[in-house]
Amino acid sequence: MLWDYFTRQASSTPAKKDAARNLPASWYRAEGLYELERRAIFSRDWMLLTHMLRFAKTGDFQEFNIAGYSFFLIKDRKSKINGFHNVCRHRAFPVVQAKSGTASILSCKYHGWSYGLDGKLAKAPRFDSVEGFDKSKQSLLPVNVHVDKHGFIWANLQAGEPDISWEKSNEGVDEEMVSARGLVCLDS
Repeated sequence: MLWDYFTRQASSTPAKKDAARNLPASWYRAEGLYELERRAIFSRDWMLLTHMLRFAKTGDFQEFNIAGYSFFLIKDRKSKINGFHNVCRHRAFPVVQAKSGTASILSCKYHGWSYGLDGKLAKAPRFDSVEGFDKSKQSLLPVNVHVDKHGFIWANLQAGEPDISWEKSNEGVDEEMVSARGLVCLDS
């Protein structure tokens, strides 16, 4: 594993007995270590992104790019906030081209694949006659989304069910509100 390589490299570096032990300089710019941290931190933790106020009407969307992960949130026709990785299932072209806006349908500009606001594939030109092609298996790749009781929207980029639920990861956070002066407890 990459971590083992870096720890062996650090332990094999001669150090003076009285010198303070620091991380090797290579760790701060090593591409492999960055990729390890990127996957371990940004794809597994719950991140606070925005607030429901940014999604006033059906089809309102916001695009995000965090640690090289491009994804977006969109309000569907049932007023639910959905999150998806910003890649078409056909050729991985970005589905959302703007940072924010309103869409009635999500459409890839490359080959015209179209998705509903719930991420389900609606149209795949020239694939209707392909034997074995199953539209139900070509939905946009989902992002885990949680809206807390104050309307703040959180996302977790881990594929499938997250290792840790939002409730366990952020126990009690929606009982507090951040103000300009610090944390203020909300009593209902």
